[in-house]
Amino acid sequence: TDLKGFVERGYPSQVFDVVELFYGRFQSENQAGFQRELNSIFGEEESEWRMIDGQLFKIDSQFLEMHVVARSYELLKAEGYEGALDELNQARNELSSGNIKGAIHNACKSVESVLKAVTETDSGSASHLIRQLNEIGFYDGLPEDVARAFGEEVLMILPFMRNRLGGHGQGIAVIDVPRLYGELAVHLAATFILFIVRRSTEILPRRSEAVDYADEPVPDVPF
Repeated sequence: TDLKGFVERGYPSQVFDVVELFYGRFQSENQAGFQRELNSIFGEEESEWRMIDGQLFKIDSQFLEMHVVARSYELLKAEGYEGALDELNQARNELSSGNIKGAIHNACKSVESVLKAVTETDSGSASHLIRQLNEIGFYDGLPEDVARAFGEEVLMILPFMRNRLGGHGQGIAVIDVPRLYGELAVHLAATFILFIVRRSTEILPRRSEAVDYADEPVPDVPF
């Protein structure tokens, strides 16, 4: 049969296998566009399935928490934030291995890397980077009093967690950080990254022109 007939009459698991193989056959710069389009279609159809890093997952109660993380991954790849992507991945790996303090530390680092890229600043503390957002018009549209306080009251949550739980000296008592706080840090990092990158694309020129994966010749059906 042809591809259309295979998709319409094949077993869903086989169709998903082929979709994942198609992802792997595209050039790396076009994979993100393919994945975004596929996930957009799943969303329009109110399907629980999503593609994450080329693999299809059912976003049920077990995978629901991955949704924001997955969207952040897509944006980081599409916009070229390789350093932040690596640190967010390290945070997830540390969380999986039980190193909760390491997860908190790397989660905060990933947000700081995004802030450095957005503000075009090579160094500086988290508070300094967050203040720099004012200079690029990041908070334009908010009431002045809200804009002044937004960074300090909202975006400083992760630096606070890192300084008190994951990064600096603990004082006399050793702090045993429960896993739930590591999960919170990773999810907050993903949420903040999603917000910062999306907001930056609204107010700043794109870091690179998006490549339309549809212009690439479709690879042969791998079956």
